[in-house]
Amino acid sequence: MPRLATFDGIVVAMYAADHAPPHVHASYGEHEVLVVIATSDVLTGFLPSTKLALVREWLEKNRSDVLSKWNELQAAVRELMIKVKDVQTQPDHR
Repeated sequence: MPRLATFDGIVVAMYAADHAPPHVHASYGEHEVLVVIATSDVLTGFLPSTKLALVREWLEKNRSDVLSKWNELQAAVRELMIKVKDVQTQPDHR
């Protein structure tokens, strides 16, 4: 899980091979929220309103870089899955 940022007690991270739509995970204490990168809408979860506002502000400033990181992670996962599939379909020459 690449950690993208830490500020004001909030950790913003992204998981490889995560589901659409592109989003980040933001956690603060016992709370976690998934925030859509393109719109800053809450997909699921909860953060106190002051912390959610900070996440949205950070995302607004970093949206392009965060979306690029999402695309890089998803491409890397797809490439890895293709390699694993290729290895699994290779004949065993023992």
